[in-house]
Amino acid sequence: MPHRRRLLTYAIAAATAATAGFVFPPGATAAAPGTVTSDFNGDGYADLAVGVPDGTVADQAKAGYVNVVWGGPKGVGAHGSIRVTQATPEVPGSPEAGDRFGASVTLTDLNGDGIAELLAGAPGEDVTERGTDAGMVIAVGGSKTGPGPGSTVLTGPSPSAAYGKSIAAANLTGGDNKAIVVGGTDKVVARVIVGEDSMVTTVVAAPMGGRAPVLATGDFDSDGTADLATRTWRSVSAVRSPTRTSTTRAAPRVSPRAAPSTCTTEAPRAARSAPVTRPSTRTPKACRGRPRTVTASVPPSPSPTSTVTAGRI
Repeated sequence: MPHRRRLLTYAIAAATAATAGFVFPPGATAAAPGTVTSDFNGDGYADLAVGVPDGTVADQAKAGYVNVVWGGPKGVGAHGSIRVTQATPEVPGSPEAGDRFGASVTLTDLNGDGIAELLAGAPGEDVTERGTDAGMVIAVGGSKTGPGPGSTVLTGPSPSAAYGKSIAAANLTGGDNKAIVVGGTDKVVARVIVGEDSMVTTVVAAPMGGRAPVLATGDFDSDGTADLATRTWRSVSAVRSPTRTSTTRAAPRVSPRAAPSTCTTEAPRAARSAPVTRPSTRTPKACRGRPRTVTASVPPSPSPTSTVTAGRI
């Protein structure tokens, strides 16, 4: 029997949001929190954005769309929802096959006006003078009357850059506006607003095996300033702000199950009465139940990479 080696691989599973049926029990209500950063319609309750990048829009396969599910006194899923696509008025672009609009989504209040904007990535977007699958990130304004005007936040610089595979936003600069962090092919960049201007800076540039980098924000070191964490498919490293020491530590390697011992079949000693010996086809007792010989080697699996950027970027 051929030997099959099972390799244990890390994968970060995308959470599936069920937009129907998630309601509070009869009589129970959800209180509107004092500070809500994902309120897309200005009613004081947190809303939920669910990307459907493989959805068909206007007969275009995998054009993609985003469902914005309203929160309210009875929770998310009991107050309706709306669909946002590139066919929605004032949203940049148009539905095209393979755009995958909604591959990454987040609701966040970018300017502090109390109403969230929808950030949506379309990594399959073809961009004029940039190339096929350059990718695009779009911001759609929220309001009490529905989606507001949309604008292009960032486009990929070259073919297959696939900007918009992942998105995050946080106040990483200490200013009044949030930085928008975008994951693409083998790269993570941040669009930062400085005064009346904006700049794009590279956060991570490394081979990622075609996978989307995972982005997360939060005050990880409890210093009162938002931090950015990225996870890609390489060694583990921690990147600090320029005022701190940069450290790198080796990734804990995930070892596959111990490979079986290499066993070979040897011919028995020649019988005295037989001038000619023939190799035995029997497997030695110590090797029974194991593959007789393993000569092919399996290359090691790449390890995931975690990068933490603390403070300013």
